[in-house]
Amino acid sequence: MDASYVESVWWSLKAIFDKGLLVTDHRVTQYCPRCGTGLSDHELAQGYETVVDPSVYVRFPVTGGPLADRHPGVALLVWTTTPWTLVSNTAAAVGPDLDYVVARTGDGETLVVAEALRAAVLGEDSEVLETLRGSELVGTPYARPLEWVDFPATDGPLHTVLPADFVTVDDGTGLVHEAPAFGALDLDLCRAHGLPIVNPLRLDGTFDPEVPVVGGVFFKKADPPILEDLAAKGLLYRHVPYEHSYPHCWRCHTPLVYYATPSWYIRTTAIRDELIAQNAETDWHPSTIQWGRYGDWLRGNVDWALSRSRYWGTPLPIWRNDLDPSRLVCVGSLAELGRLAGQDLSALDPHRPYVDDVTFTVDGVEGTFRRVPEVIDGW
Repeated sequence: MDASYVESVWWSLKAIFDKGLLVTDHRVTQYCPRCGTGLSDHELAQGYETVVDPSVYVRFPVTGGPLADRHPGVALLVWTTTPWTLVSNTAAAVGPDLDYVVARTGDGETLVVAEALRAAVLGEDSEVLETLRGSELVGTPYARPLEWVDFPATDGPLHTVLPADFVTVDDGTGLVHEAPAFGALDLDLCRAHGLPIVNPLRLDGTFDPEVPVVGGVFFKKADPPILEDLAAKGLLYRHVPYEHSYPHCWRCHTPLVYYATPSWYIRTTAIRDELIAQNAETDWHPSTIQWGRYGDWLRGNVDWALSRSRYWGTPLPIWRNDLDPSRLVCVGSLAELGRLAGQDLSALDPHRPYVDDVTFTVDGVEGTFRRVPEVIDGW
């Protein structure tokens, strides 16, 4: 609440920015489309409700590679409980150390599933044609089930099989559909392989009007028309009801969506080795903390997502050029902001909305610099 505290945070963030360690990227959060805000883990725990969603098994036809050469017409059988996310399918994932089979069903089609799930999914009478490790499936290209949105050009392995350690054979088929805009694990996996984040869902929870079939439809009501389309294309292998606990907003009971929103990060991973080295020189009492709880935290360190989409809080001191969004200025004090804006701001309340009214230009640069809307995590 104090201007002096806000300025101290601004000073530290400017020092971090000048080192190239304050960057923007996407972060998946639990988001309420009605309230228009993300929820903390604490808030999330207050709003789970039991619902019945469609559990679907979808054919992803293999379009090339050695697998298609050996088994013409083969398809990957992928399982998901969120059919609406298939609109932005980006990849499929397998466990690289799991065993998979190419099997012929009683109806004569050839499908790929995890060996441990073959009988449960395809039936005891299905015939195993080939057994292979998940690592052998990596790179296999397939045809995405819904070609309703455009993907940007990329050098990454778009619409192919990726290796992922989080894939299990506890349920489903052992092949997982990846939509990085709607899942933290999906985002990490696809980002690691240089794949784009395609998000056709608007902030109100409805699909972009330009999306065929489900344009303007709320995401939780989009499953039926999507299943109808998959069935018409011969891609829907099975559809069964699936009762499970699903997060809802504790305020308004609206279903939440795991949603990739832009966030500002401090790249703490860039100094992980230095942090670990400093920890080695620190005298800990009790000593078990050094390489136990604290050491584990340092070794598993991830970049710190410090921005929040809130009205109240310490404003993030980043001003962005409205004509060239790549041009940024990080402000370290009210005095610096005053020099940039050409006015005395020593008495300015640095909170919103007052700080948002301050804009400035830079000599030789077209456009006006305006503050980004985020504030800083209150913790």
